[in-house]
Amino acid sequence: MVLVIDDNELIQEMLQLLLPAAGWRLLVARSGEEGIAQFQMHRDAVKVVLLDLRMPGMGGPLTFDALRNLAPDLPIVIFTAETPAEARRHFADQPEIIILEKSCSRGELVAALTHALQNKPCPSADLKEGDRKFSTRYGAPVKEKW
Repeated sequence: MVLVIDDNELIQEMLQLLLPAAGWRLLVARSGEEGIAQFQMHRDAVKVVLLDLRMPGMGGPLTFDALRNLAPDLPIVIFTAETPAEARRHFADQPEIIILEKSCSRGELVAALTHALQNKPCPSADLKEGDRKFSTRYGAPVKEKW
C-alpha cells in the first residue's frame, strides 16, 4: 500500500485514479500530522510513502524525519512542485532519496515507487517509455497528461 501525504486535493484525486489503475492500493493523508497517524494505524500495510514537501502545519521535511524515526527503513519518495535540485537541499544528508516533480509522467511515478519498494535508487541515466525518455531522479520530467 502507498501512503500518499499531500494537502492538494487535485493531486489526491489524480493519484486515487492513477495508482489503483497501475495496481497500487493507496491511503491518503492531507497533512503531515494525519500522515503520521495513518502510518501508525496501518504500519504493516504501508510499504512506501509518497510525500509532498510543502504543506501547512508539519511540512514534508518534518514529516520525513518523524516517519524515519518510526520506521528507519520505510521507503519514502518525495513528490514535489520544486525541482529536484531545490528539494535536495532539504535532504542533503540523504543522497539515496528519490525526488520526483509533480509534473512527472505516469511512468516516472510508477518507476519511482517500484524502485523505492525494491530499496534501490532510481537510475540517473535516462529510461525509455515508448518513444519518450524520462529520468526518475535528476533529469527534467517529461510533460505528459495523466
